Amino acid sequence: EELDEDQIYARVMTRGKLFQTTKELGCEHLRNAVMVLIACGVLQGDNATGSDDKNNVSEDITHITWNTIGSIGFCQKYIEEWKQAANESEKIDGDDSLCTGEDSPPDGEDAGHGQKVTTLAG
Repeated sequence: EELDEDQIYARVMTRGKLFQTTKELGCEHLRNAVMVLIACGVLQGDNATGSDDKNNVSEDITHITWNTIGSIGFCQKYIEEWKQAANESEKIDGDDSLCTGEDSPPDGEDAGHGQKVTTLAG
């Protein structure tokens, strides 16, 4: 198959395309981290009105996290969506076993797909 000049240029990884792709990937990883923190109850949305936390550590983490993400220009367009996810998760009395590891098999047991569970200590 012979490609014309436009098709060849479309396939070339330019510096700008690489930079854009890297920003998108970084934003996706940040989103994943934010969603895990939300699921674990560490990160709250706009509706945070207090916590069981004596020192308000969770609220401090929430405030710092949202301010920091808000200062990342490329991620600003996603912040409201992520906060909404946090607000919605506050309404759900969910299972946090993902965060506590309560359902994790002991070291050495099959974790599925033939992989053995190990910890840093084990």
